Amino acid sequence: MSHFEHTWPSIHLLSWMDIESRGSKKSIKRRLVELRGKHFTIRDDERSVPRQEVYLNEGGVAKGERELEIVLTVKSKNVSMFPADEVVRERWIEGLFFAFAKLEHFYEIGPEIGRGAFSKVFRARHKKTNRLCAVKVVDGSEGENMQLTARETNILLTCVHRNIIQTYDIFDGKRKVSFVMEYLSGGELYDIIAESKYFSEENARDAVGDILGGVAYLHSQGIAHRDLKPENLLCVNKDFPLHVKVTDFGLSNFLESEKEGPMLRTVCGSMNYIAPEMLCADGYGPEVDLWACGVILHVMLSGKLPFTFANDTYQFLTSLKSGVAFDDAVWTTTSYEGRDLVAGLLEKNPRKRLTAKQALHHSWFLKTTELSKKSLRDLNKIRLLKSVRGSPTATSTGSRKVNLPKRLNTMAIVESKPKGTDFV
Repeated sequence: MSHFEHTWPSIHLLSWMDIESRGSKKSIKRRLVELRGKHFTIRDDERSVPRQEVYLNEGGVAKGERELEIVLTVKSKNVSMFPADEVVRERWIEGLFFAFAKLEHFYEIGPEIGRGAFSKVFRARHKKTNRLCAVKVVDGSEGENMQLTARETNILLTCVHRNIIQTYDIFDGKRKVSFVMEYLSGGELYDIIAESKYFSEENARDAVGDILGGVAYLHSQGIAHRDLKPENLLCVNKDFPLHVKVTDFGLSNFLESEKEGPMLRTVCGSMNYIAPEMLCADGYGPEVDLWACGVILHVMLSGKLPFTFANDTYQFLTSLKSGVAFDDAVWTTTSYEGRDLVAGLLEKNPRKRLTAKQALHHSWFLKTTELSKKSLRDLNKIRLLKSVRGSPTATSTGSRKVNLPKRLNTMAIVESKPKGTDFV
């Protein structure tokens, strides 16, 4: 579980307190007080509707002069609350302090360094430590965006791993949510490869090992990323061996029990990196992330995509029938183990596809395995890397879901069918 520096987005406090009214006749009544994130309510009891309900955006909290007193200031009005003991008071003061925290109190926002369909990313500096960071500001004004942002917040609360971007703080506003994350100066993985004078299969092994390490961790936490692509793979710096981290969990989701079979049904992600089973109506699981890893590795080793989506579902799925091919001359200088790993990750049947842990134990990652030392630049394919990024999937209405002409109702393309049989 992540521990943030200035915020506490998962906070939930519930306590009985004596509340002092501020009218002409002061009186103290016992009430049930609750703080959930930035939402503060006062009730008569567990079953009653809130007597008072407020979103803590402007105001503050302080210790009162009287014993156990907490003074809460909201919209220039003070409320005195008296908890049962000092331990409860300290916890409530801490929780309310975090609830009132604002991004600009702790960070100086710099220039915009990135932009998505629903977010902007800024470079920022921590005012006290001068540490550089990246701030992703997500528009949460629309209902669907609010749900996705809440899910992303819960996922980031869960993740702590060397191959997952670190989140320092999450500031929840009424209409915007700001994610403060580590600043990765290396930039996008493919940009580094394209700018390098030399990039070998051994260099690719180091990078892919980090990617699979991050994916294995996410799956162990019951999380599917669902949008692995070059733009979402950032490097700590430009030094080799590269240290790669997985970023952007806007489309990620928690998985249900594996006993229930395929757990997710939303078609989402980026064209050219989405797995074939995601286009079927039977549902899918975390295996879709391994397909994306296979596409990424294929591009890193050959400089081109294994399959082209081109927004034509039927043509894309039809091209999968013959599976991934290694007939291009570029593969003649790639190790057998490298080709075998690509094939295992791009297995059409998700039940037969390598898991992240299995991929990490593949012979390609053994130091004794002899890899090609020839630079990908010598193969004159590296320039294509920048042209095979994940294409946007947003529709004209702004949905984060991929806009497909038709969704299949069968896994026919995954499990081969007799000639002349329809796919839909």
